[in-house]
Amino acid sequence: MIKSNYHVHSTYCDGKNTLEENVLEAIKLGFTSLGFSSHSHTTFSNYSMSLSKHNEYVNEIYNLKKKYEDKIEIYTGIEKDLFTDDTFGYDYIIGSVHYTHPKSECEVDGYKEDVIKNVNENFDGDYLKYAKHYYELTTYLPLKTKCDIIGHFDIVTIHNDNNAYFDENDKRYLDYALTAAEYLIKNHNCIFELNSGAVFRGYKKSIYPNINILKGIYDFGGRIMLNTDSHRIDALSFMQSEMASFAKEVGFKTAFEMHGGEFVETKL
Repeated sequence: MIKSNYHVHSTYCDGKNTLEENVLEAIKLGFTSLGFSSHSHTTFSNYSMSLSKHNEYVNEIYNLKKKYEDKIEIYTGIEKDLFTDDTFGYDYIIGSVHYTHPKSECEVDGYKEDVIKNVNENFDGDYLKYAKHYYELTTYLPLKTKCDIIGHFDIVTIHNDNNAYFDENDKRYLDYALTAAEYLIKNHNCIFELNSGAVFRGYKKSIYPNINILKGIYDFGGRIMLNTDSHRIDALSFMQSEMASFAKEVGFKTAFEMHGGEFVETKL
């Protein structure tokens, strides 16, 4: 079984628990490794980590690594937004698109009414045009953020349960998503996370990515890992067994974890 999580937020950004509280819970859960991924500093974001906190963040994780080295491997990661101005080095990087434009009112996973306003004002009220722009932005993540992992790839659907605004089976939508996924895999060998965060927070009934996109990732020879986008310690292992089963149904036999500072395959 996968006993790890690398998409974990703490009080350094918008998480509810301290770094050490997360470590202690991970040990309790029997995790073999844990990675922290605070939101990188973004000038117009109200939930990202401040630049002044960076050294404290890195130093505290370093101290926790030493303190608990006989119990768990701990890694210093970051979730870098496409529009970030963070240039520091990390053990790994999750690349994510949270905004369609470099301004706070264009947040992809913001409040539903703000997303609707963004679509109406910037995409002529056309949700497929909005999705197309979003997936085009994801293709810039490796060059802009130097990411190892693609975060919540189809987060553009966060408010689209039951196809509320567009049909996720529409060929045009799937073409936008799968074209981006194929590019990210074949040109940058990015790892795609299965992410249960929106389910935990009550936004969605299913994980990211949806089954049609995950099938495409598998067909393109993509790699995966199981993350929960945890903002609270009770979300650290949320739906990990379900995500593993979901991935196996598609055809995946392994997912990736970090051990000895490297990404390694683990049997699902």
